[in-house]
Amino acid sequence: SYRAIDVRATFDLNVINESSKYTNTNALDKIILYETDKAEQANYERQNKEKVIINDATYYTNQFIINTTRDNYKLAIEASNKISDYNLKNEYLQKTLLPKKILDKSEEISAKDAVKWALKNPEYVWYKDAQEKVRVLDNVSAKKRLLEKLLVVENTIKKEELNHEKRNYFLGGLLIFIVVILGHYVYRTYRKDPKVEFNQ
Repeated sequence: SYRAIDVRATFDLNVINESSKYTNTNALDKIILYETDKAEQANYERQNKEKVIINDATYYTNQFIINTTRDNYKLAIEASNKISDYNLKNEYLQKTLLPKKILDKSEEISAKDAVKWALKNPEYVWYKDAQEKVRVLDNVSAKKRLLEKLLVVENTIKKEELNHEKRNYFLGGLLIFIVVILGHYVYRTYRKDPKVEFNQ
């Protein structure tokens, strides 16, 4: 990245003959005073920024501890990872471990219930609901196991859709057959032979 660098230099007039700079001026002291002020200002801003980051990490970590949701977990981790002090960052991340275990257990139970329901009621809406709940799981083995069960639900739904389609084709064919038979029956019942008249 490109970063501007401010450079100030002091030198004797003998070095640059045609200089229009002031002479007999203690420029070095002024430069040091100016740069010290700039450094103190930058440090102050950095410290304030770090305070804001720590306040955010404290807030979001506490929110996650109080209300263990996936969104609160993400916010707490994101805020804690911004802390520049390595030890303090780890301290905040450690605070999320126990609530994260509770969250994992809660999400796993919810996903298992959703998959059970989808197995009993193999409809697309329940399949999608279960799939969303399984996808967020961090426990790889539980996730794999539940996705395998969801594959059974998906195949059941596909078979049912195929059977439904076959039923519709059969009913459509039957309806056409009935219409043709009825049309033929009506035609034969109400058909009148035309009278043929001969000129005599």
